[in-house]
Amino acid sequence: MSEDSRQLGEKLFSSIEIIRGTVSPVKYKEYLIPLIYYKRVSDESARIDANPNEGESETKASKLVPYVEQRYRWRVICEPSDDLSQRLSEALAEIPVHDAVKPVTANTDFEILQEDDVLQKLVERLDKIQLDFGSAPPEEFGPIFDNLLTRMYQIEGRGGGGFITPRRIVQLAVQLTDKLAEGTSVHDPTVGSGGFLVQAAEQLGDDTGLHHLEKQVTGQDINPVVAGIARINLEMHGVDGDIAVGDSLSAPQFTTDSELERFDVVLSDFPISSDWKKSELEDNPYGRFPEMKLPRGDRADYAFILHALACLKNIQQDERGGEAALIVPEGIFFRQSEKRYRKHLVENDYIEQIVHLPEDLQQHHSLETAILKLNTDKPAEREGEIRFVDARGEDFYENKNDTTRLTLRGVNEAIAAANDWDNNSEIARTVPRDRIRATDFSLNLAEYLPASDDPARYRFIQRARSQSKGEGKSENIESEDPSFAQRLSDLITASDNAVYVLGKYGGATEAELLDVRNELRDKGYEAYIDRDLEDFPTQDLSGSVTTTMRLAKFCVMVDREASGHLNEYQLAQLNRTVLARLTPEDGGSSRMIGTAEMIDVNYIEEFEFEVRPQERLSEAVDWAEEMVSKRRQKYTEMYDWRER
Repeated sequence: MSEDSRQLGEKLFSSIEIIRGTVSPVKYKEYLIPLIYYKRVSDESARIDANPNEGESETKASKLVPYVEQRYRWRVICEPSDDLSQRLSEALAEIPVHDAVKPVTANTDFEILQEDDVLQKLVERLDKIQLDFGSAPPEEFGPIFDNLLTRMYQIEGRGGGGFITPRRIVQLAVQLTDKLAEGTSVHDPTVGSGGFLVQAAEQLGDDTGLHHLEKQVTGQDINPVVAGIARINLEMHGVDGDIAVGDSLSAPQFTTDSELERFDVVLSDFPISSDWKKSELEDNPYGRFPEMKLPRGDRADYAFILHALACLKNIQQDERGGEAALIVPEGIFFRQSEKRYRKHLVENDYIEQIVHLPEDLQQHHSLETAILKLNTDKPAEREGEIRFVDARGEDFYENKNDTTRLTLRGVNEAIAAANDWDNNSEIARTVPRDRIRATDFSLNLAEYLPASDDPARYRFIQRARSQSKGEGKSENIESEDPSFAQRLSDLITASDNAVYVLGKYGGATEAELLDVRNELRDKGYEAYIDRDLEDFPTQDLSGSVTTTMRLAKFCVMVDREASGHLNEYQLAQLNRTVLARLTPEDGGSSRMIGTAEMIDVNYIEEFEFEVRPQERLSEAVDWAEEMVSKRRQKYTEMYDWRER
């Protein structure tokens, strides 16, 4: 980035400071993005009027943004006045923006910024910055706008419910897709702010800029405002992408004759383990779930993966294949309930590479993730094989300002390891399909790269998987093979440090669960939320939760919302589980239980917090440890045979 670009970026970033304290950080985007967009398209319209004979390339780039009539231009509307907020809102509503952009620009109310002349100060700051395509061409302004978006998402934090995929993860995923070099179509079914499409467009572009791509990149998002931001982001980079609004699983917008459109490349960082409208899709429209049970309604991971696969070109219908690079949670590789989907992908040879990433890379969660690369037309020399890469080591990332992020060197080393199919090492291995069949279609990295196995992380998972398969059965309790009694003994010993974190999934509440889990891990516990763990295939949901409660040393519940915990609370009560409830001062969901808390349940304790559950976590843990200790002592006295 040039010095001029850096200075331009700092001037834009300084606008955040002007509104800080006037509105919540989660609202920064609501006001700053429309204003900066308005300033840019207004300045560009003025430049076009001043240069009617400019070259074709510049004209095409300019046509990506709307033309603003003289009466609605920035310098006319933003004169100091008492009704500045109303004039801005009216002007933004009159600009002929792309349909996808309207939710961002058409309904913005700037009235709150009128207080203390904040809006006037913001306008004056932006007025000093020239943002037309001549002063700030797309190849320079695009990255600046990216950085601004990233900074706003970082400021709002997990509580905002939104996120932006870190740029290095995007780079790594895009560079894994070989077919981008062919200059073909790219789609993101959960487009977010458009980062994947921008990165793909840059790889597809040439020295004349990116405007020549003409809708080679497309995307869809369920949130209209987020989709609008994606379209704006593309325009800021000079990319003519087609962005649609809707749920890609239940209402895909890119269809032809009731069939999904197929693309050369699909890129996605879909919401992890989210709910989806499974009940509406049991008849399998678009043929995305071939002859198999649909994924769980509260765990859409494989629904998104199979949707991405169905959106790829294939040899049978298109005479060429397609590739997908998807950011996925680690759990999809070993959860027994999802074996059928792994088997489908492996047996049909759709998986080409899996690159495992460090935990805590994402702003909105701390889970370990991986990049899953699918290919519907693998090269002959790679057929029947999958390349596993462990990019979780310290050589791949850095910790800076309490943030973990991939380094450019890490991206390059991961790409090199992923593509070096003939050489196996401690961090990468090419695994034949027969080997994967022998592990009952587990894609757990520890199966194939033993050096990567972190016992503290995998012990609970590996044992759960082993139990669900019934491994190690023996009629002779003295056999060299581990008997049920031995495995049970090992499990009890290993679980003595395990904590089960309960709560509601989705959005900011799930982020709180992850924060509590991670703080417990920092305290030395093996802490897990439900989605970290395997299902028990012979039990219903209540049975699985009950079994996990009994195996854990104690449980912690983040009890913020008015639904979602009632059954878990009752299960803990019935099974005498040591449970520390972290509840907000204004009450949690379990208070709906009524007279339950009048019962003498001294193994369940409530800890009220003001803002964050972690405020009382240390106190809750101390209480739980004391309760577990007292219980052991009491039961040892009661059952004297336990001393033997």
